[in-house]
Amino acid sequence: MIKLFKDIVAKVVLNKISKQTKYSEQRFNLYFQRSYSFLLVMPENENDFTNSFPILEYLDKNKKNISILTYDYRVSKLPVKFKSKVIDHGVKDMNKFDLPVKNFTNRLNENKFDVILDLNKDENFFHKILVCKIKSSLKVGFEKPNSDKCYNVMIRNEKNNSENSYQNFLNCLRMF
Repeated sequence: MIKLFKDIVAKVVLNKISKQTKYSEQRFNLYFQRSYSFLLVMPENENDFTNSFPILEYLDKNKKNISILTYDYRVSKLPVKFKSKVIDHGVKDMNKFDLPVKNFTNRLNENKFDVILDLNKDENFFHKILVCKIKSSLKVGFEKPNSDKCYNVMIRNEKNNSENSYQNFLNCLRMF
């Protein structure tokens, strides 16, 4: 019952934020090569978390400045070379409805990100609202209910095969 109430509140907040957000028409050709600063929102699911590592490697290989947003208890599971690039969050960064607190959102907005990559395949209102509130010209994420309110580019999600979904995500990055 409480989870249902929290989800309803999150949807109302998301609708309010998305009405304020205006996207203009953009060209994405060569956008990836021109972009330097990336925020990667790591998945909540353990299997998805591990399967998303090739995207980290690809961005690192292309000498992109990446920041990795993940739960504080997940930092130890990242490869060593990425641990210094982590922005962790925990219970202190959530309000009683499991939504991001204003201090945390403001702290993220202090950094200027060219691209935000939300690697969550499953619905996660905390991360989705964060992505909506952070200023960036390109926001990429998996196709989910109401994802068109947050992302400029949506990637098709293969529910049964996590590895294929992240490979598709990587292939889409390579197109830009």
